[in-house]
Amino acid sequence: MRCGCWLLALLAWPGGGLGQVSDDALLEQVQRRAWAFFDQQTDPLSGLTRDRAGNFAADSYTVASLAATGFQLAALTVAADRDWLPRDQAVARATRTLTFVRDRLRHEHGWLPHFVDQRSGARVWECEFSSIDTALFVCGALLAGDVLGGPVQELAQQLDERVDYRWMLAGGQLLSHGWTPERGFLPYRWDTYSEHLLLTLLALGAREPLGPELWRAWRREPWGAWGGHETYAGPLFVHLFPAAYLDWRGRRDCVTGRDCGALITAAARLNQAWCVAEGAAGRRAYGPTCWGLSATDTPTGYRALQPPPGRPLDDGTICPWSVAGALPLAPELCFPLLRALAADPATFGRYGFPAGLNRDRGWVAPDVIGIDLGAALLLLENHRSGLPWRRFAAIPRIARALRAADLQRPGDPPMRQTHVSLRGDDFLLNGQPTWPGRTFRGHRLEGLLFNSRMVQGIFDDRNPATVGQWAYPDGPYDRDRNTREFIAAMPLWQQHGLNAFTLNLQGGSPQGYSREQPWHNSAFDDDGHLRADYLPRLQAILDRADELGMVVILGYLYFGQEPRLTDEAAVCRAVDEATDWVLAGGYTNVLIEIANECNVRYRHAIVQPARCHELVERVRSRSAGRLLVSVSLGGGAIPPDNLLAASDFILLHGNGVGEPDRIRQMVDTVRSRPAYRGQPVVFNEDDHFAFDQPDHNFLAAVSRHASWGYFDYRMRGEGYAEGFQSVPVDWGLNSARKRGFFGLLREMVGR
Repeated sequence: MRCGCWLLALLAWPGGGLGQVSDDALLEQVQRRAWAFFDQQTDPLSGLTRDRAGNFAADSYTVASLAATGFQLAALTVAADRDWLPRDQAVARATRTLTFVRDRLRHEHGWLPHFVDQRSGARVWECEFSSIDTALFVCGALLAGDVLGGPVQELAQQLDERVDYRWMLAGGQLLSHGWTPERGFLPYRWDTYSEHLLLTLLALGAREPLGPELWRAWRREPWGAWGGHETYAGPLFVHLFPAAYLDWRGRRDCVTGRDCGALITAAARLNQAWCVAEGAAGRRAYGPTCWGLSATDTPTGYRALQPPPGRPLDDGTICPWSVAGALPLAPELCFPLLRALAADPATFGRYGFPAGLNRDRGWVAPDVIGIDLGAALLLLENHRSGLPWRRFAAIPRIARALRAADLQRPGDPPMRQTHVSLRGDDFLLNGQPTWPGRTFRGHRLEGLLFNSRMVQGIFDDRNPATVGQWAYPDGPYDRDRNTREFIAAMPLWQQHGLNAFTLNLQGGSPQGYSREQPWHNSAFDDDGHLRADYLPRLQAILDRADELGMVVILGYLYFGQEPRLTDEAAVCRAVDEATDWVLAGGYTNVLIEIANECNVRYRHAIVQPARCHELVERVRSRSAGRLLVSVSLGGGAIPPDNLLAASDFILLHGNGVGEPDRIRQMVDTVRSRPAYRGQPVVFNEDDHFAFDQPDHNFLAAVSRHASWGYFDYRMRGEGYAEGFQSVPVDWGLNSARKRGFFGLLREMVGR
């Protein structure tokens, strides 16, 4: 093998080769060295990542690749999850990269250059504005945004949404490879099997999506078989790059019926089998521990090498990183090669394996290539934890794309229609702010979530001594009738502008306000397990809300019922099982309220204000950030700093607050606190009804850009039509108070 000063430098590298370590320890080292590339080869000012770097000696490269930069963003999620990098630093780095790309890089209809100067971001080599490199960048940005949240998610969404997929069709049915100002659109289309699968999915799930015919239009070729393995032809990277972000196993192509994941696995197995056969036939370049034909550096330059089907294109060079990437697909074939190369300092540099290796010529590539390391790092993480696969597939615009391409698989959560997210202090539905451009009396309504407390939608008293209190005027209480009438009324609320309501798994006082609560209304048993008989009614309400484009603020615990949970373990079990149930249902229109008024008569310390942030963080961790979580305090109270810091949105209650200026003061106080992070402020409970007055709590909240929630209960001596809190409930708009609120709301939003 070539042995110059770069090899001497490698031999001095700490821990140069790996001995007999465990499989997991081996993968940790391989991943850590791949991460070192993104850590060290990303410019600290621009956040752009070099296309390549010397693996054994210093280099003078200055060109960054947008695809490598996208893999850097994705690598940050792994580094933060594995504590290689503090999370706040990962957020800062991703924010810096995305801000620079948004503000400093030239783009064409949202499409980014293939190569740029690492410091300035200037396009180099008259390269194309590349469709696939932009797609790989966007995939990394979306994953980073989903995992790291906050400004990273906002910036990723901005960059994603500005990409104009229809423009890249260039008047045809399939996406072009790219465009240059010097020559216009490139003459090539993504018309056969290749790494474009990610690009095509992005186009199907975009804000202005291309139709599902785009997925059906590309030709399912080149196709063939060798050695008993049947799959698409091509270098290994064309199979692996789409698999870095998405688990294709069990996803059947709607055109051919073929299992896409099985074909990727077959490609890896065919690649290895062909190299083993060639080695057995006398070619020392190949064998069980020397295989992996892909696009890589070779002794004669960068080339795309491939085995059959079709005519082989090879010169004895393998790409070790392609084998590292194939490990989740065929670990028993990959580990021997990775272990052999990692044990040899001549083939395991400061960033891990070389870009290429040719035993026939005694040649080891001096460089590594960023996109190879990035894809392999993600695929190894998918083998170890599944984090990239799990998070990427659940991103709403990716879930929409999978549905459009008919790539759902058995066991996937249902594809939902309504997705709630945050951008600063605004709420977004399906990526767009609520009430776009709408104002009322000079106050901005865009981004507000108008809601009503409807917590008794699944009410069911299990205490035989009290259940008789809740009879309808025309007969005994019926829990299924209650839910049916609730669902029947939902379109009416939505037509008046209500885009959210609060539901609670332990309900609320069916008397409106009450000191003691002998009734037993809870979706949990005393040990914290979910009760199966509650779930169909809950599911029916959440499903209908999803269809109507409505958000549900789902409360878990209520102070009158929480004491029935036997201990803290039961509380945690209740929180965990409720969270798992929401996630299993694929609901993306649900916000979580851990506890209603956690400072009011809760028995268990973990639910009380000093510790309730633990439950907030528990749900966020268990849902991998997929669910937005908060907790409320009693009327007029301001959450303490631990809850302000932990919550994704801030819940306030205006109960008992009779002066609108106090509502304004509450919002101002929250936003002035050091622990406040710019989250939306939401009143989801307020019993101030002076809607006919020039000033009232509803208007006061709106004047401070805070969402407001209507809380109506049946007061002493009032009839069945009054109140939404008191059981039995008339879910229609059949009282003066209800008509007052819904009438004003309808006027506000212009319905």
